[in-house]
Amino acid sequence: MAEVDVSLTAISPRIGRLSVVVASILAQEPAPTRVLIHLSREGYLLDEGVGDLPGDLAALVDGRRVEVVRVANTGPYRKILPWLERHLGTGRMVVTADDDTVYPQGWLARLLAGRAANGAVTGWTAHPVVVRRGRVAGYGRWFGAALPEGPALRVLPIGKDGVLYAGTDFPEAVTDVAVAQRIAPTADDLWLRWHMARAGIPAQAVGQGVALPEVARGGPSLWRSYNRQGGNDAVVAALEAHFAATYGWTMAGGPS
Repeated sequence: MAEVDVSLTAISPRIGRLSVVVASILAQEPAPTRVLIHLSREGYLLDEGVGDLPGDLAALVDGRRVEVVRVANTGPYRKILPWLERHLGTGRMVVTADDDTVYPQGWLARLLAGRAANGAVTGWTAHPVVVRRGRVAGYGRWFGAALPEGPALRVLPIGKDGVLYAGTDFPEAVTDVAVAQRIAPTADDLWLRWHMARAGIPAQAVGQGVALPEVARGGPSLWRSYNRQGGNDAVVAALEAHFAATYGWTMAGGPS
């Protein structure tokens, strides 16, 4: 099996239950090469910063299979941008994961099989990016809309349930964290998809529409605090404007 990392970050309100998440990842067959946990001591957005690790999490960190990497707090971008600093443009694979989701046996194997079948970015779940009358429709219109049967550019993998990438999938511009935080500070999934769609990198979902369970319901999340009440619509509008001005390309005007 090719080497594949699992990369995630965590916010302070969830650090106490992160060991359950990490244990579910380590139990996968095949197992990932490494689990990289990107944490910050300083606060940002919903994260007040993480100092000492809880004992059950510290017991899993061995510096080999499970590693804690201290990074600047860029919010959700910590799960992928530090990894890209080392692996951008390479064939090494990475799955981005969430800090409050339990990953069932077979999760990683199915993501890898999806990637092997056609080389597409592969999420467990995804939404279609719906275009109506020459514009990207409101985010709420994406829910319930039918996904394409195969990989496509207008497919948004959902980061919560896990997304498998290779280092070759990412254009270098995706690493511009200053622009990312200005345009999409809480919507890393959208930032990544816009860049990859412009580069012609399709995406697909392999989880048959089944969202994965959270460790605990409720509590703070970027979705509930920022994105559910129309925040993603503002991000989409900003992305379309930025990509039109910078690249002469938009999601609505490009191929599907």
